[in-house]
Amino acid sequence: LIVRSGMTGRYESIGNKSLSNALSRSWVKSLYMDSHQRIWISTLGDGLWVYNPKTNEYQSYNTNNSILNSNQVSSVVEDKEGNIWIASSSDHLFYIKYPSGKLLDYENADQKFQGFRKVLFKDKSDRLWLGTEGHGLYLRENKQQKWRHFTTDDGLSSNIITSIKENSAEQILIATDGGGLYILDPKTWKGKTFDIHEGRYPLNTNALYNICIDNDQNVWIGTYNGGINIHKEYKSVFETYTYPDNKPGGLMSVLSVSNQKSKKFWLGTDGSGVYEFDPVSKKMIEKNAYLKINSKIVKSIYEDKDQNLWLSSFNEGLYQIDLKSLHRKHYNPDSESKLQINGWNVWSITGDNDDNIWVGLLGAGINKIDKPTGKISQFLHDPKDSSSISGNGVMNLMVDDKNNIWVGTNTEGVNILNQKSESFTRLKHNTANVQSISSNDIRCLFMDSRKR
Repeated sequence: LIVRSGMTGRYESIGNKSLSNALSRSWVKSLYMDSHQRIWISTLGDGLWVYNPKTNEYQSYNTNNSILNSNQVSSVVEDKEGNIWIASSSDHLFYIKYPSGKLLDYENADQKFQGFRKVLFKDKSDRLWLGTEGHGLYLRENKQQKWRHFTTDDGLSSNIITSIKENSAEQILIATDGGGLYILDPKTWKGKTFDIHEGRYPLNTNALYNICIDNDQNVWIGTYNGGINIHKEYKSVFETYTYPDNKPGGLMSVLSVSNQKSKKFWLGTDGSGVYEFDPVSKKMIEKNAYLKINSKIVKSIYEDKDQNLWLSSFNEGLYQIDLKSLHRKHYNPDSESKLQINGWNVWSITGDNDDNIWVGLLGAGINKIDKPTGKISQFLHDPKDSSSISGNGVMNLMVDDKNNIWVGTNTEGVNILNQKSESFTRLKHNTANVQSISSNDIRCLFMDSRKR
């Protein structure tokens, strides 16, 4: 069993080697964390295991050491009283009584729960739901002995239930194998099926395996042979913007995007130069003539806080345009010394917290432009210096909250430049280390609101 640390992002084997060795032979069907932070591990063949990370102790429940009558355990869930319910290939349910810890057989002469694999779920009202493989859905409401049985005869889209979740509207989302997604409203007992035929943007398969609802109430659905399907609670489709009506020509290829102080956006395109996009009016305006730009391929674009627009075209160096006066400067290897950078092929432009401009070049490392003085500094790979940048093929630049410069290269991984020491830390793929980055070809770097 492997655990990913939320603090370090590293994957580690759980602390108890005996449990790890035992589980190495097991087919783990599901994992569940209870209110005491214990991990319940359901296996198909080796019964049920529970691991306590606080004490590093574990316990197993199987047909040899308990009253379980099947080692094919597929699901567990905890109810409001702290009891742990267990579903297996048996037609019985079992539960571990809290606080005694005694394993009990949930005896119900009126109800047998058929099906090999089952899934348990407890909703916000403490109702217990049981999905089966071929026999539909069961519900125990208000701790009554009598269960309500719901099948295709009652409108359910399929009797093969693979996952159950509840959304913010207290509707029950039921993933099925063959019937797509069924959403049931327990208040009315009416439901709706979402499948490959439903709506403008249907599911791409009816064979669903599992459901996850994130903090924004987006529904993530894992499928058989259909990858991931995502339904967004507040935005079910993407808004699309392309060329203005007066400029036909198909879809626009956008290579770079930069926001303006006016909350509009600059777009650098592959074949159509520079456009300005206003998200309020939804208008897209061509700016090539206004900016006096001849090239139609704009690889990178960036507006600094002084309203200078910095942009690079394919193999034409770097342009700086003062948006107030439209005065232009052209940085390239053949310019006079104060405008001389060491390459033509600029792939990335950004500004740091001190308002320096950083320029990433393919094959020529990094150039730093000190705006007040105009001084240009270069950072190049030195095979004799392990603190230099690892490669000169710079594809992407990003500034973090500590004013460090992150550098993505085309063959040499990620570099992090500490501006105070002017030294680079290298992050590279290592085939012998599964915790290293997955590739040395880095095309994009981004920091989110949580500084990851």
